[in-house]
Amino acid sequence: MKRIYFLGLLWMSITFMACEKIVTDVEVPIIESQVVVFSFLSPEDKWIKVEVTKSKPVFTRTVNVGAVKNASVTIANDGGQSATIPFVDSMNAYVLPTLLFPIEPGRVYTVEVMVDGKKVSGSCIIPVDKIGLGELRYKKLGDSSNGYGGPYFKYAYQWMDPAGTQNYYRLAIEQQYTYISNLDTVLVKKDVCSSIWTDQNKQGNYFTGVCDDYNYSSDETTVKAYLLNTDIHYYEYHIRRLNYFGENPFSEPFKQYNSVNGGLGVVGAFRRTERTLVVQ
Repeated sequence: MKRIYFLGLLWMSITFMACEKIVTDVEVPIIESQVVVFSFLSPEDKWIKVEVTKSKPVFTRTVNVGAVKNASVTIANDGGQSATIPFVDSMNAYVLPTLLFPIEPGRVYTVEVMVDGKKVSGSCIIPVDKIGLGELRYKKLGDSSNGYGGPYFKYAYQWMDPAGTQNYYRLAIEQQYTYISNLDTVLVKKDVCSSIWTDQNKQGNYFTGVCDDYNYSSDETTVKAYLLNTDIHYYEYHIRRLNYFGENPFSEPFKQYNSVNGGLGVVGAFRRTERTLVVQ
């Protein structure tokens, strides 16, 4: 029995030594930083905004990469028109008014970025249809009892999906109210809900839903609902962001959506409609 026990210990020692050797021989891959470009274009926006940064490899000590300010950024449409987009320090991005370069429904736009001799680009098609909310209403459910005061509201919404085309949606509802602080009027914007859908298997049907929240203002509150009809790039990126767990080292990794050639990021598009309620 002692001989068998000794042989067992010897085998375990050899096994653990082998495992240790395998771990020691693993080389950490060297991954270079890549150019990252984000831009979401809409005819309803006043600005074309392009954010340019660089990725942060996992095995680096870089804390904050920050915006790349020395890039050459251009935008072009499928009609051969193009414009250079300058960097604006106050917005920490490359910005151009749409009055100078209009974003038109149904057209293809390409954003091109040159950084240190490296070119990256992304393209998108602006959705044609602006799809409005057919219904937005609210119901007061009573006063809150969470210690913050203010009533509790439920909001209901509805819209009709047009048949025959693939559509992607994002709906967001926010409360807006003001209060006085040190003789200054402060505007507060509070998210109530935000959801993303596709009309797959629901084309030509109604989309409906409800969301609710406390109203922390004792005065009247403006409620704004935004319905976005997006392209696939906007949809795929944001639906994955909903599954992102931040920098928790114990969360499961997943691959982010990328539509940029030669780098990382997304160039996408959307149309936007708004509806407003005043609740008390």
